[in-house]
Amino acid sequence: MTGSPATSRAGGFGAGVLWVGAGIGVYGLASFAFLALCAQALGDGPGYTALALLWTLLNAIGIGLYLPVEQETSRAVSGLRSRGLATAGAVRGPTLYAAGSLAVVAVVLLVGNRWFRDALFEGVRGMTALFAAALLGMAVAYLARGVLGGTGRFPRYGVQLALDGGLRIAGVLVLTALDVRSPVAFGAVLAAAPLVSTAAALLRSGPLLERAPRAPRAAVGMRALVAASLASQLLANAGPVAAQLLASPGESETTGQLVNALTVARIPLFLFAAVQAVFLPKLAAHVARDERVSFVASLRTAVLLTSGIGALGIGATALVGPRAVRLLFGPGFDVERGVMVVLAVSAVLFMVVQVLVQALLARGRDALAIAVWCAGLAGLLLALIPSLDLAMRVSLALTAGSGAALLVAAVALRHALTDWTGARAAQPTVHDTPLAGTVGSGHISEESS
Repeated sequence: MTGSPATSRAGGFGAGVLWVGAGIGVYGLASFAFLALCAQALGDGPGYTALALLWTLLNAIGIGLYLPVEQETSRAVSGLRSRGLATAGAVRGPTLYAAGSLAVVAVVLLVGNRWFRDALFEGVRGMTALFAAALLGMAVAYLARGVLGGTGRFPRYGVQLALDGGLRIAGVLVLTALDVRSPVAFGAVLAAAPLVSTAAALLRSGPLLERAPRAPRAAVGMRALVAASLASQLLANAGPVAAQLLASPGESETTGQLVNALTVARIPLFLFAAVQAVFLPKLAAHVARDERVSFVASLRTAVLLTSGIGALGIGATALVGPRAVRLLFGPGFDVERGVMVVLAVSAVLFMVVQVLVQALLARGRDALAIAVWCAGLAGLLLALIPSLDLAMRVSLALTAGSGAALLVAAVALRHALTDWTGARAAQPTVHDTPLAGTVGSGHISEESS
């Protein structure tokens, strides 16, 4: 039996992972470079703080809201194609959700424009509108990547990610060469890059979806995906937002410092994306074939590799973290070594939680996955109560939140595995290769054909 259309177009599972992995790598490094170049251009002040908050909110709200659009679109398109059905109906639900959520966010931002501007964006005019525009760009990019992933066009998928990252760097370099010092101008790069890169990736792609007189409308179970995604991204990016809201007048620069410190402390996330791409797709396949033993073995390997990567990251952060921040972002940005080590620990805990949550989702335990991230958010909020130095207070809160999420995830996963009696060992077959499901944030979910 031959592979699925998605597989044959991409050149197989391995080739798909390579294209996606390369795109994620370029995009991740470009995001890192974007912040460093902006810090060098804007310096340590209100302008950079406003831009850093925009970047943080896009990661928290944008990814939380629109990564599920990619996941559901890719899964639905791939599923219809594997059955030889028209795929146009698969994008209706995700598109309507994206449009509706953008409208709601736009209304909220319009009504609360003054509060957002003063409380989060250091009073910089235009940043709230720019936030809405950048969310639109993210929604379009995630929808397009869902279609590209679902139809097996992984080279174009990787190109879109790489172009998005490359355009960010190019935009900052052009603005710096022109001696532009407006945070709004640098923020506009974040809004334009996903739109331009998506258009370029889709150029001359030919028809991506097949229509039928009565194209089936795919069922869109996005509520759990959105809730879990949004809660996880809020936990991951709550630190700088909390610092901005809790900062006293003399601590106004702490937010930008924390964004820079988090960026350096979370460098292991780039390697973690590779672990997700290789191991997490196997989990759904093991569930589909009722292979409990193989499922647990793959999960254990992913946790061990993630922990190993994280341990190396903590060690490197302890050794050179503060120096790296000053070197990359400028001498005006200085973060205590203890703060950076605590942030690195929080990053490792968060990565392990992500692995366990993916296992819960593979077992169909959506409610438990949401409960994990909600427990993390609750732990973070409780840990913000003690009155400490702001940077250390927020860092410890991030660690406490990820720790609470890890505890709940471990208990939930043990419960999810207890009632699974399947013990059939994995048998390599030609059905193991088709690449389907979701591709996003460094992982590709696989469905058996």
